[in-house]
Amino acid sequence: MEPELIKDVLMNSNDFLKRRNNPLVKFIIPGLVSYDGDKWSKHRMLLNPAFHVHKLKNMSPAFQLSCRKMIEKWGMMVSSKGSHELDVWPDLQALTCDVLAHEKEQEDKGNRKRSRTVAQKDH
Repeated sequence: MEPELIKDVLMNSNDFLKRRNNPLVKFIIPGLVSYDGDKWSKHRMLLNPAFHVHKLKNMSPAFQLSCRKMIEKWGMMVSSKGSHELDVWPDLQALTCDVLAHEKEQEDKGNRKRSRTVAQKDH
């Protein structure tokens, strides 16, 4: 892979328009993947802070925990049947949801703790 080419594609989306094979795609998969041009740029700028390196580093424990659970699940499925074909897509979607839910929970705990600290200082 060429990191500079990937960066070029991600940063200059107007130069790399997506193919439109099926008009239903925009209804089935709404969001950044289906947007082009200015709409893509606006949404990309909104999402970009969520994927900053320091935020991703903080997610590392949640990724590790969720990956460990997923691999254990796959191990049990394969060991019970010997060789086994797995559809990993649903598990990868669940992994994403697990990590995001864990991070949201941690963020909420931090906000509650800060609120209590501020309230205690005010009294």
